[in-house]
Amino acid sequence: MDKSDFKIIAWPVEPPVIVNQKWGNAPEKYQEFGWSGGHEGIDLTAPLGVPIFAVAEGTIRFCSDKRQNGTPSAYGLRVEIEHANGYRTLYAHLRSDAAAISQPGTEVAAGQMIGFSGNTGNSTGPHLHFSLKHADARTPGFPATYIDPTPYFEAAFNSLIKSCSQMRTPIIDKWRLIS
Repeated sequence: MDKSDFKIIAWPVEPPVIVNQKWGNAPEKYQEFGWSGGHEGIDLTAPLGVPIFAVAEGTIRFCSDKRQNGTPSAYGLRVEIEHANGYRTLYAHLRSDAAAISQPGTEVAAGQMIGFSGNTGNSTGPHLHFSLKHADARTPGFPATYIDPTPYFEAAFNSLIKSCSQMRTPIIDKWRLIS
C-alpha cells in the first residue's frame, strides 16, 4: 500500500478539527477487544448532531449498528464507504438517522454529508470515530485491514496549509475541500 493510492480530500467534520484520541492510544483499554496495539482509528470532536462528511468519493457499503453476526456493535451506528484501490473508511457513533441518509450502494462525493454525529455504541460522549482500512493491511496489534489514517491526514493538512499560505483573501465557498 502506498499513500499515493488514496487521498483524503475533504474533512469528515467541519473545522476546527480537534483530535480527541489518536491511533494506537491506550493499548491496555483495547486488549478487551482482542488487540494489543491500541485505538484502531482517530476520534474527532463532533458535538451532537453536526454533519459528518465523506473524505473521498466512493460507494456506501453498509450502514448499521450491528455486527455481521447480528449482535450490537461497539461502533454503534456506523457507515463504511468503499473507495478506489481497496481502501475503505469507517465513520462510527453516528446518530440513528444516518441510516435514512446513507443507503448501501449509494455513490458519494468527497465532502458529501453521510450522517450526523451521535453517541451510539461504546461511546462516552458525542464524537466521530474515523478508521481507514485496506484489504491487504496487516498492522501488528490491530484488527486485520486497519491502518493508521494519520499520515493520510498529514498530507491533507500540508496541502491545506500550502494553499492557505498562497491566498491573498480567504475563500469561503467550499472551504471544507482540500484539493
